[in-house]
Amino acid sequence: MKIIITGFGPFLSNKENPSGEIASSLGGEVLEVSYSAVDFFLKKADADALLCLGLNNKIKQPQLEVRAHNKVQHTTPDINKVILSKDTIEGRAKERYTNLDVDALHQSLLEKGYPCSISTDPGLYLCNYIYFKALGKTKGNTLFVHLPPFNQTWTREYMIAFIKTILDEMTKVL
Repeated sequence: MKIIITGFGPFLSNKENPSGEIASSLGGEVLEVSYSAVDFFLKKADADALLCLGLNNKIKQPQLEVRAHNKVQHTTPDINKVILSKDTIEGRAKERYTNLDVDALHQSLLEKGYPCSISTDPGLYLCNYIYFKALGKTKGNTLFVHLPPFNQTWTREYMIAFIKTILDEMTKVL
């Protein structure tokens, strides 16, 4: 089972992006926050599954995303100043869901001492974009995790251990 981890680099006012730092630390791919970078990566990615990471400045603990929406937002440009003009990402499905049992994964993470939550709304920016496309590419064998900014609890080392635990769990069930 080959799982590739992705994270994003800095964007907008976020000079530090934990998702890219964690992905890089674990041998994953760090993508620029652009539609073209996501499309290029997914076109060449050779993996059975993907673990995609992103930053959400508004959360205090990680969120395990259950689904992605086939919607494009038209307000915030990517780092190349691109705003997509289409309304949907691809295909006809309104949503795509991960094949992973997120409830079981959540419970396992809590039991191992990692406070986190489950979310059904990955937003409509590039986190949703990569998640929707990755779910299609891997036939559902993808998970997206929103990370908080580094803080006293969620240090770089703690996030690395958390993501390694998710990888172990994914390897067991996929």
